[in-house]
Amino acid sequence: MHEHLSIQFPPFHLDLANERLFKNREALSLRPKSLAVLRYLAERAGRLVKKEELLDAVWPDTAVTDTLLKGCVKEIRHALGDDASAPRFIETAHRRGYRFIAEVDRATDPDVMQLADFASGERRASRPHTHEPIHPSVARPDDCFVGRSQGLSQLDEMFQLASTGRRQTVFVTGEPGFGKTTIIERFLRSISYDPNVAIARGHCMEQYGCGEPYLPILDALSDLCREPDCSNLTRVLSRYAPTWLRRIGSAIDLASFNASSPKVPTGGPERMLREMADAFEALSSDTTLVLVIEDLQWADYSTLDLITAIARRRKPAKLMLFGSYRPVDAILGGHPVREVKQELRMHNLCRELRIGMLNEEEVRDYLLVRFPVNYFPKTLAHSLYKRTEGHPLFMVNAVDHLVSRGFIAEENQVWLQKTAVVEDQIEVPEDIRRMIEKQAERLSTFDRRLLEAASVIGKEFSTSDLSYALREDPVQVEEACETFARRNQFLESMGAADLPDGAVSARYRFAHAIYQNVFYRALPAAQRIRLHLVVAERWETIHRESIEDFAVELAMHFEEGRAYHRAITYLRMAADNELRRSANNEATSYLMKAHELTKRVPQSETEGRG
Repeated sequence: MHEHLSIQFPPFHLDLANERLFKNREALSLRPKSLAVLRYLAERAGRLVKKEELLDAVWPDTAVTDTLLKGCVKEIRHALGDDASAPRFIETAHRRGYRFIAEVDRATDPDVMQLADFASGERRASRPHTHEPIHPSVARPDDCFVGRSQGLSQLDEMFQLASTGRRQTVFVTGEPGFGKTTIIERFLRSISYDPNVAIARGHCMEQYGCGEPYLPILDALSDLCREPDCSNLTRVLSRYAPTWLRRIGSAIDLASFNASSPKVPTGGPERMLREMADAFEALSSDTTLVLVIEDLQWADYSTLDLITAIARRRKPAKLMLFGSYRPVDAILGGHPVREVKQELRMHNLCRELRIGMLNEEEVRDYLLVRFPVNYFPKTLAHSLYKRTEGHPLFMVNAVDHLVSRGFIAEENQVWLQKTAVVEDQIEVPEDIRRMIEKQAERLSTFDRRLLEAASVIGKEFSTSDLSYALREDPVQVEEACETFARRNQFLESMGAADLPDGAVSARYRFAHAIYQNVFYRALPAAQRIRLHLVVAERWETIHRESIEDFAVELAMHFEEGRAYHRAITYLRMAADNELRRSANNEATSYLMKAHELTKRVPQSETEGRG
């Protein structure tokens, strides 16, 4: 009988034997030290654990700052979805420590371990997969890997070059939810069974101020120290990077090192860079070393300096260096990681793997992989693609939503679409909204006003309409839009278009409807109403010669601008347009909408028109 195989605090549980955190059946990513902090707190649920006690328990015999502990707690809260201001799991006792406040249950049932084995996918070669999927006719979402085969091939090509001693540096870039971590995980899984490969992984944490130097590098070295035999690492560091030994602390056996070695020296930044570059080369002399540093948009500058130093070296090394980051966050935060990447690319010292959205065919492939036995109509993949525009995380959440609501369901081990799917029924995941809202908070007042006004005009808009709505200089508005598009940030350029008066205006579109939705929701109601009216009245003026072509758009803007009687006028015009095309169903829907709006027209206004 095992003791305390799992600590449960629904919907999460800690698998203590395998050192993993799960949410229901989903394995969550936590750095080992963060996992150790969570375990220590959960095992002492309800009791105040002082900072000193936590530091001594998780980092024994190592001098570390409170910043490192705060970073771990922040990572834990992010994984649990916990809010520090209204905690459900970890409560902060100001200047004293932390308290785990959720109810916990220590489980010893072997079924708990089977659940953990299933969720982790049993990716280690030494432990073969023995558990059946949750249902034979549906695959786990994390196994539905589509649309990234070309990227995987590029990574494999680079790995083969690194294995011959030609060091490789690659930056994996993409916005939140695009699948940067997924493709890295899939690649690492493909090489993890090779005994001649060592994998070290570090994560950058969002920190305030300058942050702790080399934090993700120390994290990666600690990762290497957890290998069954880390004696080679100790020897390499003692010879090539002695100034780093104290930084790693208890992760390696310092006692034997101290017994036979002189005092560990101190060194400045240049020495630390040189030492660690030498050490990585030594570690990769016989073994291919794959070093992964994630979320470089939060990296401390010392880590960027080390990455640059490693990439610039000419000495042969079986070394492959990964760096992933979010371009928009790097731009908004003024972080130099983009400049570092561009400088290295200019000298052919790195490559960039950009992770973008999926196309409609890849969305269809996802449904086929996730539901191998199905009779879905082609319209389902089309609706999913149209609503999510191929945003990977949005798409996975959308499919989960359709399953949970019963829109698609299984009968006799065959998956069917039970109810017609309306695109508006597919909700935008709240975590994606929060990430975009956080990005929006870091914009200048002018840029935020610009994007909010653009969201009212539509997913696609002209800078002429936008400058009119904002009452700003057209040149300044166009320059701001072009800057966003050039950075691949929120907007995309759509070229230029002729206006009815003969003028030419640049056109742009939101890179994804989610961006438009978030900025639209951020507008106060009064401003939103005013902007809809401004846009509608401008279109009435500049498109008066072809007003029927804009009847539907004008009806929408006047309705949102609370000018219901004018919206009714254009809904009737839209209905007439459809009747001339014999589109009776569409005409009927417009007339029914117009009838509904008559109930919202103020009575005094109706009497005045009567």
